[in-house]
Amino acid sequence: MLAGSMFVGLLLFIPGLLAAVVVVLFCRKESVCTLGSSVELSCDLEIQETGSKFKEFYWFNNDNRKKWKDTTIPEDLIKDPEYGGHLRSGGVGGSGQYSHTLKISDLRLRDSAEYKLTQRTQDGRTANMGQLFVTGLKVRKNPDTVKEGQKVTLTCSTKCTLSDNLNPTYIWYKNGQQLINPKTLNTSLHLDPFNITDAGSYSCAVNDLYNLDPLFLK
Repeated sequence: MLAGSMFVGLLLFIPGLLAAVVVVLFCRKESVCTLGSSVELSCDLEIQETGSKFKEFYWFNNDNRKKWKDTTIPEDLIKDPEYGGHLRSGGVGGSGQYSHTLKISDLRLRDSAEYKLTQRTQDGRTANMGQLFVTGLKVRKNPDTVKEGQKVTLTCSTKCTLSDNLNPTYIWYKNGQQLINPKTLNTSLHLDPFNITDAGSYSCAVNDLYNLDPLFLK
């Protein structure tokens, strides 16, 4: 869960029962950027009517719109075979105060999307959970053309700023062996000057998460 996260509030009213049913949603996390294998999204609910139950709420994202029977009516992600085994949702609480969560495990890059929680009502109003970015690690070099005798900087980068790991530990590898190098500083590895003995395959990791596309220097 992301500390100090922002909230998005929404009042949901069921037509014809305006005075009887009021659902207040507060959704945490405006955006999440993760390298991890799982993530949990959560919304707090206040239901001012005892007849409302968890089954009336479900999660969706607009990236799946082309799969919906009616593109104006969101469908439950849990029922999408593509997400089979990757999603789990549910609510806990009582006395009108609940928390509804969506846990996505075995994260894939294609899981990056804007996730929303909605209630099964005719007007289909929703609470926007925010954007989830599943990123990977990539090693970049500067300059692009490497010459012996010059300074070369390798950078371990992600497409977005990690929100679930605010103080990541970067580890560098050469030809699969971890480097213990005083020239390593946070996200960068400095080869100054670069010489023939520095040639090889370089990869990086954040904690135990590796980039799968090593960079070759020669």
